[in-house]
Order: sequence, then structure tokens, then C-alpha cells
Amino acid sequence: MINKLFLSIALLFNIAIMVSSYEKSYENTQLAGMEVTIYKQDPSPSGITFILTGANTDVKQYQYLTDVLLEEQKQWVIGFYINVLWPLSNNHEANANHVVAIFDAFREEYPDILVEQYNIVGHSAGGKIALMLTAKYDTERVNSIIALGPVDQNPSVFTNSSDDDNLSLMDT
Repeated sequence: MINKLFLSIALLFNIAIMVSSYEKSYENTQLAGMEVTIYKQDPSPSGITFILTGANTDVKQYQYLTDVLLEEQKQWVIGFYINVLWPLSNNHEANANHVVAIFDAFREEYPDILVEQYNIVGHSAGGKIALMLTAKYDTERVNSIIALGPVDQNPSVFTNSSDDDNLSLMDT
């Protein structure tokens, strides 16, 4: 009796795994001249989410978030390394422009994935880049942002002592 029960549970478990989801995969590639990692699961995702990491942090450190976006939200996830050690060429403005260019290149590379907008989850420097990107560079195509601890020293476009000098997300 117990053996039949365990066999039945094991069979149901295997069937649930086969039916429940597609296999996760990732691809390291170049889009718009940038090294990116694209995480995929569902062949017809509900959307695209960029993960903008903290300064000099590999996107692999955000695996739990990636898994939730893939499995629960049916999103494809795009991540790339944000190097802030060379601020003249890798500043926040440049990284914001990289996201826009990567999304444009993604749409060309994957024409069957019909998305007009994208989401951003940014942490630390990535959070600040997400806010800047939404306020200044791609106000129409950013669907949603989550900025987790969007702090660092430069630039002070959101934290100037004079409100007149700050960027605003109110009009986006």
C-alpha cells in the first residue's frame, strides 16, 4: 500500500514537472555592442525586464529575482555588467543609453517577441540609472521600474539641494 502511494506521488510529481513549465535557459550574446545575458523560459514571454545591477556586480548575483521574473511573471530577463570604475566612458548617462540601444537591438534580433515596452529592476547604481533612464531617455517605452536603494555619489540629478536642478519622474 505504501509503495503504491509513493509510486503514485512520484508519477504525479514527474507529470507536473513535464507539464508545468519550459526549461530555463540563458544566452550570453552581444546586443548594440554590449555583452548581455538573456534569460529565457517561456517561448512567448509576457514582457522583457532589464536587471540593472549594483556597481561592478555580476547579474548572476540576482538569480532569485531572475527566477521569479522567469517563472512567476513569464518575463525574459536581460542583464549586463555595469562598470562604474571608469566614469568618463561608463557613467550613468552612458549606461542609460546602453539600455535603450540594447532594447532596440533586442527587438531586431527577436522580431517574434512582440514587445513595445520594457520593465526595469535596478539596484544601487542600477536603480539610479533606471530612474535617469525613465526620466530622461526613454519615457515612452519604460513600462515600470523598481529602484532598490538608488544611491551613489554621481551624478546628483535626483538629490541636488535645489529642487529646480533635479530630474523629475512626475511627467513620465
